[in-house]
Amino acid sequence: MCESSSPCEDANESESESGVDLDMSFLSLAAIGLLAISGLLLDAHRRSWRAALEASHQSDQDRRAARALYLRRMQASSLIGFLGLLLMVWPVIPEKPLWFLAYLLGLVVLCGWMLVLALIDAFAARIGLRKSRQSMEDRQKDLESEFGNNDP
Repeated sequence: MCESSSPCEDANESESESGVDLDMSFLSLAAIGLLAISGLLLDAHRRSWRAALEASHQSDQDRRAARALYLRRMQASSLIGFLGLLLMVWPVIPEKPLWFLAYLLGLVVLCGWMLVLALIDAFAARIGLRKSRQSMEDRQKDLESEFGNNDP
């Protein structure tokens, strides 16, 4: 049917190249999307931190907790942007096993660190919610005892 260096081989080569182009364009779009998400998250975290600083009714402990939350989320959002950059440089990585292994190891460590930050953030949110609930229950008991003593 098709001999070597015939139009059939050229068609097969162009199909495989278009598959690579499709993969590369998807990877580029994903990387740009991650960079955009990272930028939006960084801006949102900075705005929430400024609002927390302007709140005058916060205790020092609440302000420290807000600062820790801000730092964790800024770091995680920055890592998302860095992941986007790493995805963009994938075509430049040499196809030698050692370089590719180092690149993949970097991606895995980056994703693992983001997971650790997310777990710490979830744990801190749970502790903060528990403290807030306890404080609300204490205030409720104080109000109940105050109003309970005023009955004739």
